[in-house]
Amino acid sequence: MRIDVSELLKKVGSESKIETELKVSYPEDGIELVKPVKLKVKLVNTGEEILLTGTLSTAAKMECSRCLGPSVSKVDAELEEHFRTEVGERVAKDLELEPDDFVFPLEGGHFVPIDEVVRQVIITALPTQPICSQNCKGLKEEE
Repeated sequence: MRIDVSELLKKVGSESKIETELKVSYPEDGIELVKPVKLKVKLVNTGEEILLTGTLSTAAKMECSRCLGPSVSKVDAELEEHFRTEVGERVAKDLELEPDDFVFPLEGGHFVPIDEVVRQVIITALPTQPICSQNCKGLKEEE
């Protein structure tokens, strides 16, 4: 999904709110979403960029890190991303990140690539060691 921000780019301070559901999954990242992604976002033209803020919620089926059985993890995350029509490329002189390293380019000069934002936010919001339940005893040894 891409959001056309042509109208927002015409006037500094203009804003738009969007509520939608996305039916997506990311098998290439080992993520199976079991619920649609509920997305509530606000886009604002700050003069220098388009600021996207909001929330997303979904649930992902994962492998329990204790017993290797199925586990469903709820995902609720805050969004804050910055988009510019032009994002300069930087030559890596040192290993320090700069604020511009966290800015997405607008696709075609006026589209916000929301799919990639959602994918990255979900990946970072998922637990690193999901468990199927608090009482999970892990793998059982065979006797």
